[in-house]
This record gives sequence, C-alpha cells and structure tokens, in this order.
Amino acid sequence: MTAAPNHRVELNDSSGDVLIAALQLWQSDIWTALPGIVQAVNLAEETVDVQVAVKMTQTDKMGVETQISVPKLIHCPIAFPSGGGFLLALPIAAGDEVLIIIASRCVDGWWDNGGEQPQLEFRMHDLSDGFVIPGIRSRPRARSGLSSANVQLRKDDGTALLEITPSGNINITTTGNVNVTAGGNAAVTATGNLDLESSATLTLQAPNISILGDVSSTGTFSNNGKAIGSTHYHTAQGATANTTTPKPP
Repeated sequence: MTAAPNHRVELNDSSGDVLIAALQLWQSDIWTALPGIVQAVNLAEETVDVQVAVKMTQTDKMGVETQISVPKLIHCPIAFPSGGGFLLALPIAAGDEVLIIIASRCVDGWWDNGGEQPQLEFRMHDLSDGFVIPGIRSRPRARSGLSSANVQLRKDDGTALLEITPSGNINITTTGNVNVTAGGNAAVTATGNLDLESSATLTLQAPNISILGDVSSTGTFSNNGKAIGSTHYHTAQGATANTTTPKPP
C-alpha cells in the first residue's frame, strides 16, 4: 500500500521540489513502527492479529484524497519481557493498544524455525514482518495513580499493586486475597521481624504447628474454646489430685 506524500506536485519548475515529492512517495512505502489495536490473540503461538491505528491517505488520479485503513496484520509475534529462562507474561487481550515494530527484512524463516535462517522473500520494511510490544497507551486510555518514584506491578485501576521503593521497601496492596503456595515439601520462609496484622481473622492451618522461642500475647488465648492464661483457673481436690478442665474466673 502506498500512502500519499504531504502534498501533490502537478506543475513545478523547481527540480528540488519534484525530487522531494518523489522521495516522500518512496518513503511512504517504508514501514518502521506504528501504534496498533489487538484484534485476536493466540497465546499458544504467542502471536496476535492487530489493526494499525493510523489510517493512510490515498490519492486518486484526480487528486481526491481518501482515508483508508491499513489491512489487518496477522500472526505478529508478541515481545513479552523475557530472558534467561524467565518471562513476564501479560494477559494481552483484544482491544489492547500496542506498538508494532516492522522488521527491515523478511522474518518468516526465523519465525517458523528459529535460529539463523535465510530470507524466504527479499522484501524490506514490509507490513508482513511486524512484531508487537504491549504497553503503550493513547491519551484517553492513560492510567492514573502511577508513581514517579516506585517500581510498580499493578492492575490498571490500582486495586492490586506490588511496588518497590527507592529505600528498598516492598509494598503489596490488594482488594482481593493474597495466596502463597509451596508445592510438595517446599517451604515458605520469612527472615527478620515479621508483623502480621489483620482487621478480621488470622488463621494458621497445618497438621502440625511448631513454635520455637518465647510466645507473648495480649488478649484472650483459647484452646478448644477454653480460655488459657490469666482469664481462667483450675481447681484441685488435693495436693496430688488432677486439676479440672479450665473454667472462666
């Protein structure tokens, strides 16, 4: 597809202007990077179909200009942040805005087989060779509440947020649940001072719970519904008699 230059040259005595117009027409066939909108997602292949978000101007022989859409780009590989055996996988979805990067040469051989491959076609800067980078936003879809100081991994609306501060603090905020699972005999280990605070109930559930060290508490401590500590007492019938079950004072 050829887009029109910024202006049409019909009759012009300046060879420089004619040359500029010719160069602009040639340059309009060189694709580099464009914003796009995801149309369909194939996570099994890590590709998307994407619509270029910038229309092209087409000029007919009479000089009439028409705004037309670029044909949908299909099977564009997604550039998720990854390396060294690790991946940040994002749930990319239809409607997401992305940046389309156009390779300067045909990438079909590499995409099909990986490794170093010959060019299957000798095309250059062609729309068939697009990669997609998620994350860019148009102004109407800009997110609010972004931090100018902290690294954030968050939902767009900020209802779930993990951030690292310049001082090294890690903050987790969410309106949902926080679940930590270690499979098999794997352990979840926290070293240092550990403060657990809940506005409702804090539950520990395991076949066996071991506490090594002194235990201090304020408030009522109960076992099987019976208070233990300063809020209950035992009675006995003699110096060698067994005490009764705990009772409230």
